[in-house]
Amino acid sequence: MEIKRLSASAFNTFKKCEFAYYVSYCLGMKQPPTLKTSIGTVVHAALEEWAKGNLNYVESLKIAYVENKIDEFPETTTKTFQLCVSLTERVLQRPVNPITQYEIIGVEHEFNMVLSSVPVIGYIDLLQKTEDGIFVIRDWKTGSFIKSYEDVKDDFQTQLYDIAVNEVVDPGSDAIVVMDYIQSHPVTIAYTDGEREHNKNTILNTIKKIRSIKKPRRIPPCWVCDRMCIKRAVCDKLYADAEKCDFNVDKMSELYNITKKESTNDQADPK
Repeated sequence: MEIKRLSASAFNTFKKCEFAYYVSYCLGMKQPPTLKTSIGTVVHAALEEWAKGNLNYVESLKIAYVENKIDEFPETTTKTFQLCVSLTERVLQRPVNPITQYEIIGVEHEFNMVLSSVPVIGYIDLLQKTEDGIFVIRDWKTGSFIKSYEDVKDDFQTQLYDIAVNEVVDPGSDAIVVMDYIQSHPVTIAYTDGEREHNKNTILNTIKKIRSIKKPRRIPPCWVCDRMCIKRAVCDKLYADAEKCDFNVDKMSELYNITKKESTNDQADPK
């Protein structure tokens, strides 16, 4: 499969299902936002504004709520906005506010690097530095699903952000990665130099594997298909058409009227 640019989301999608990666990042047929992902975007926006000095988080939530058209989702209720407020306050009203705990280096801090000739991009929600010079990489997670310590440590996002800070933001620096599950608790990871090198080799091998695949496989039908991807019936149709097209991106793009701009994977994943 062709790779134009990669992100943590792209890596994790490939890990989950090769065909899902093909659909989203080769064809560019990404799923529209759901109410859950849009709530996450709203809360992210309010926390970002607060970190930039705009302390009126309720007003920031109202603005983001309208911008993300939350009221247009059929599942939206009178309690949806209050949920956004509650999630935001779970962060800001902690005994120790993580946003003010350390020096802020960047908010939505963009990084760009090249691995195996492939541009890799990402945005760190909150990048900080302790008095000892250790970087703190914090990513807000608003969903109810909480990954275990082991799963967070093996996650491509955690590994990629750590490598980016160590190699691009401040070469040779030490960092800890905090996946902040707002509805539960933060999970903190600190990689050794040996683990970081292992993680980088894993990512490089994954890039090599993506390039080598001519016919992406699908995972067996399961809850992931309906809750975290396109509906299985839609996937069946897409897969049948892809097989007829020999998984040729140009042929599939023509069949589904996908423009060239839409069918590239050279853009960062939206928050």
